[in-house]
Amino acid sequence: MNRKLRRANLKASEPTPHEIGNVINSMRQGRYEEAAHRAKGLTERFPDHGFGWKILGTCTLLLGRNGDALPLFLKAAGLLPEDPDIHCNIGIIYYELNQLNEAEYYCRYALKLRPNDAIAHNNLGNILSSLGRLDEAEACFRRAMENNPDLAQAHYNLGCTLQTLGRLEEAESCHRRAVAIRPSYEEAYASLGNVLKEMGRLDEALESWKLSLAHQEDWTNALQRLTNPLLMDGDLTRGPEYPAADAAEGQPHPSPRELSSHLAASSVESLDRKYRVPSHEHDGSAEAGALAKRDGNAPRPLRIVLIYPPLWQIPSADLNVPEGMPFGPPATAGGPVAISRELKTITQGVLSIAAQAKKAGHDVRVYNLFNAPWADIVALIAETGADVYGVSGYNSNRRGMGALCALIRQYHPHAHITVGGPFATTLPLETLRYYRAIDTVVIGEGEETFMELLDHIRSHRPAVGIPGTAWRNGDEVALGPLRPRISDLDTLASHFDYYSSNIVMTSRGCPSKCSFCGNPVLWGRKIRFYSTDYCIDMFRKALARLPVPYLMIADDTFTANQQRTLKMCDAIIGNKLDVLWSCSTRVDAMEDEVLHRMRRAGCQEIMIGVESGSPEILDRMHKGITPEMVLTVTRAAKKYGMLVHYYMIVINRGETPDTLQASIDLIRAGRPNSYDLTPLMFLPGTEDYGHLCQQQGLTSDIFFRNDFMDISVERKRKKDLDTVMQHVYCSIGTIGGYEYTVAEREAVATLLPDVPAVHVELANAYLRAGLFDKATAALTRAEELGFPIGNIILNQHACSALARNQIDTSLDFLERACRSFPDSTVKGNYDKLMAWIDSRATGHVKPCLLCDSVRAQDFVFRADETASGLPVLQ
Repeated sequence: MNRKLRRANLKASEPTPHEIGNVINSMRQGRYEEAAHRAKGLTERFPDHGFGWKILGTCTLLLGRNGDALPLFLKAAGLLPEDPDIHCNIGIIYYELNQLNEAEYYCRYALKLRPNDAIAHNNLGNILSSLGRLDEAEACFRRAMENNPDLAQAHYNLGCTLQTLGRLEEAESCHRRAVAIRPSYEEAYASLGNVLKEMGRLDEALESWKLSLAHQEDWTNALQRLTNPLLMDGDLTRGPEYPAADAAEGQPHPSPRELSSHLAASSVESLDRKYRVPSHEHDGSAEAGALAKRDGNAPRPLRIVLIYPPLWQIPSADLNVPEGMPFGPPATAGGPVAISRELKTITQGVLSIAAQAKKAGHDVRVYNLFNAPWADIVALIAETGADVYGVSGYNSNRRGMGALCALIRQYHPHAHITVGGPFATTLPLETLRYYRAIDTVVIGEGEETFMELLDHIRSHRPAVGIPGTAWRNGDEVALGPLRPRISDLDTLASHFDYYSSNIVMTSRGCPSKCSFCGNPVLWGRKIRFYSTDYCIDMFRKALARLPVPYLMIADDTFTANQQRTLKMCDAIIGNKLDVLWSCSTRVDAMEDEVLHRMRRAGCQEIMIGVESGSPEILDRMHKGITPEMVLTVTRAAKKYGMLVHYYMIVINRGETPDTLQASIDLIRAGRPNSYDLTPLMFLPGTEDYGHLCQQQGLTSDIFFRNDFMDISVERKRKKDLDTVMQHVYCSIGTIGGYEYTVAEREAVATLLPDVPAVHVELANAYLRAGLFDKATAALTRAEELGFPIGNIILNQHACSALARNQIDTSLDFLERACRSFPDSTVKGNYDKLMAWIDSRATGHVKPCLLCDSVRAQDFVFRADETASGLPVLQ
């Protein structure tokens, strides 16, 4: 009797094979709710048996309830500690929850239990990729493929990793293998298109994206998700509280002694050389001496350090940085972040403020720390003392600004720390509340405000009440009176007296009221101009020190006063400034004669803020333009052979399939030489940002309590944005824009036979058409007319020679160009040709495609560009 009872009790401690089979069958047939219900019943009857917990966790995970699945799997792991599937699933959940260290631990434990598990190796690769450990991720994906050569996702993930590492041909091969294994693999087709685009094979990229779209749901569903709501904000931490300030003050920074191994390899002197923006011999020492001579009792000149900060604390081998708040890399970044060259380049505002301080006799050093690892910054700041530190930043590097100010305060507790730039200008009081190391905020146009601040500091007066500032007074913060804009810009010292840059501004301000633009917050809506004489002098100083005679005029609207524009062009021509330049403008400020004169004065490219092809969207933006105006100006500019670039915003407020189609139709009708598609961004101080806050109940505290870089409609919806973008590109039919035909370029040369750039551009059209003798003749004519950028001509000759299979000749032209100035285009072509020559020796022969651009901006930056983001001085 007792023996029978014991047997019955043993059987009651675990589910029967029939019960197990029913649960498994429900799950395999996709009836997850039913399977979960059955599994839950098993956990209630057999709480100490791991099977029920494992199946319940699996079904919950498959139903998308990751947070609910985690405790179920953890319970199962306690009961079945040797089950690799459970540990693998726990790793997946932690990965989805962005708890990457925990995800790595459980994934590695699963592999310890089952070393040949291809899925687990693939999962671990994804985790390591998100952690930025790309070499380790690559090894994991390759191990997954060794264990299962037909695991399509491993090939796909390896392709994505190789693309990030810049190994594009290998990435292409991986993605092609992935779609061969799984012909409906939409993500692999999309990524293959991205790789092909980066390789310059734009037509192939379009075809790959079309295949991706063919295997997806209707793209309009993605558009609907992107516009409703405007911003995915459910996970945002909201205020008003100030944890960022508490964390900043409590965060210890390593001492130079703790970084001794790092300093041994990189002395402070070498770090100074690496990150300091070089200044010319006109370094302010003469002004300092003159200042002391004028007034022997005057306070001593101040030591000033001006800094452009990194996005956040950048980790390195010398110093690990925790992800997330307050100052680490975004926890949700998912790998390296793509950064534009413009964002890496130190701002003109910082250089202008430095020039005013230098002219006044102060000792000024400027650093671009945008790309600097945090270990370098700690070592540099610890040994770089100053009386005043000024830090300027955008929304994107606001956390780097906060981290840097906290670091300065730790090492230099008695220094005055001030910040400025677009972000602090729009949110001055919030910046002071959250980042307590900061003493003052310089609001808007900063030159006069900063100089008055220096006067207060030199004379030991409190830095409070200064117009154009906000300041800290104990635990309180206060906002000073507005400072009038500088009425006579010619009174400012030119930063070209001290620093080199190819970016120039000939005016400040913009009267337009575009709903998305934050520039008026900084410069104001009233346009103020530098005089023509001042601008010509500025151009001369810039060109005297630049290796390539190219200038980018960074005015909001260069042609806002068309009579002034004509006068400026006449002055460029009259002073024989051999320069190519580009500018941004609006289509309501561009008459035919202005375009003609600009072209004769060296303008090669105009960038137009088109934004949308929909009159409805344009009205909502307050653009004040029509699609017809865009087409009229485009035709006029192309008559004179200018490169025309459209700036387009997609996923605007109120965007629909019809409004998006209107933008597609406008691009196809205008045929710009290039165009940008960017998602709508929400910048503090703009109408669109105000609308977002009103609609979704947000406040500006989100910028201080979250680790995002910027906020746009793309947030948390990258796949949807990619889908819509691919649809737009495929509907337009070109990614890079529209080329001039030979006939169009010949017509321009007939109209402007004495403009050197016209003949270089004609040569490029001949080259692309295979008319090599005509291309050579056109280049010869350009040289006779004095075309100022020799590397463009040498590069065209190199491309022409290679097209004729004259390999040695092509290489010789590229070597000559590199000796002249190793810009990124000619050096890239040289490296590509050398690699191709080497590959021919191994029998691995593919066509060698050199970059044949004649766009001056492509020849400005060295291949080994300096940290400052500025062209290297001659």
